[in-house]
Amino acid sequence: MNFETLKHKIETATKKAFLEIYEKAGSENLYAFALYSDEGAMTVCPSANSLKHLEKTPTNDITYYKFEPSEWKYEMQGADQAFNEISTLLREELDKHGDDDDWFLDFQDKLYETCVEVLEKLKQENFFTQITGKEVFLTFTISDYEINSKYIRNLISRLNDNSYKAEFYQWMKSWGTYKPIQELQNLLDSDKTITEQDVYPFAVKPSTRELTYQLLDEYNKTDLFPKKFYTIEKAAESNLVNWLVYPTELNAFPDELEYLQRISINSDEDDDAFHYEVFRYRINEPHWAAENGWMLGVVGPYYNESLPYDYPAATFSRTDSTTDKVTPEDEALWVHQNIFLQDHS
Repeated sequence: MNFETLKHKIETATKKAFLEIYEKAGSENLYAFALYSDEGAMTVCPSANSLKHLEKTPTNDITYYKFEPSEWKYEMQGADQAFNEISTLLREELDKHGDDDDWFLDFQDKLYETCVEVLEKLKQENFFTQITGKEVFLTFTISDYEINSKYIRNLISRLNDNSYKAEFYQWMKSWGTYKPIQELQNLLDSDKTITEQDVYPFAVKPSTRELTYQLLDEYNKTDLFPKKFYTIEKAAESNLVNWLVYPTELNAFPDELEYLQRISINSDEDDDAFHYEVFRYRINEPHWAAENGWMLGVVGPYYNESLPYDYPAATFSRTDSTTDKVTPEDEALWVHQNIFLQDHS
């Protein structure tokens, strides 16, 4: 697909949609416009909202309704034929490539970025503000798809040089993503100069280490993350600790945790390998798992080119896999075959 041609079609449809909505609802004080797609990259649709409609929404979560395109009054309205034609083109292109996963991921990324670039271009041209005479909040989203917060933060920054940006960032805090390290996030949002020393207390604790790196990454400040904790071993330790605390697992942090070794499993398809980091941990009475003694936990797979805080897709622990019964090699192989390969078959 020629994405420059697609970009032109989306831009034309976007302009037409906004003009149609403004003609119909300009007196309602339009304040927001969005483009959105879906996880399957099969559609592109517009959405818009007005302050008048916002007054009718529940007051207990007004900010959510203010910034969530799926809740807006003029969702999927405007330039219907143009957007339908775009979605038809996308489906036709998808049909040509069947089950080619690599092609699809590239296509998906390009489609999403094309939508953002259209909005960014129109923002730079003051298209929306010239029509409304006031600031307009712009965003792009993907229906029924969890978008990571760093992408969202950067997206909002690209599309908004207005008061809505600060308000949106403040709303992001309420999501609770960084609640355990709220103090650090408050520092990042302040005008104070932050040093590695400020970050260290959050990075040293396995329970908050991974979250600390993710927060710094979202703010483009990973240079403040202490180098001694920027290793796969330290990242895996934090990932396992936070996996174990899930209510469906231990529902508690382990009292002791020790790194054992890396287990590498060769890949049949290329020269890369699947690397798993294996730990042992135990928990004290009165927890129900205390009687098990040392239990094995596996984090991975990592690859030859993996960075420390890349997401490990198969973190797992069987509390009956104790060190006196199961070897690290056997446990890593079990996780690889029964968790990773099952999820990626």
